[in-house]
Amino acid sequence: MSAAIEYKAENPRLSVKVVEAIAAYADQSPVVVSEDGTDGIAPLYQTIDPDALDALFQNTAGEEPIGTVEFVHCGYKVTVESTGEITVTER
Repeated sequence: MSAAIEYKAENPRLSVKVVEAIAAYADQSPVVVSEDGTDGIAPLYQTIDPDALDALFQNTAGEEPIGTVEFVHCGYKVTVESTGEITVTER
């Protein structure tokens, strides 16, 4: 099973969209809501630098970014395309 969520320009933080995509796929809250940390998605910075992820596909100097980045967060494989598509699958 996988979920693809298109990155929306209204929220320029790609890292936020990644957490939202994982939460939607896992049917959980995008933030940790329990004291023991078991309910919700762990902070993205535990796996990847959110600021670096945001900067990775920013349009700079009029050039369209190209490429793909993949990583595992909370047991899910996350693929982020330069097109803005985010795919979450079971690891």
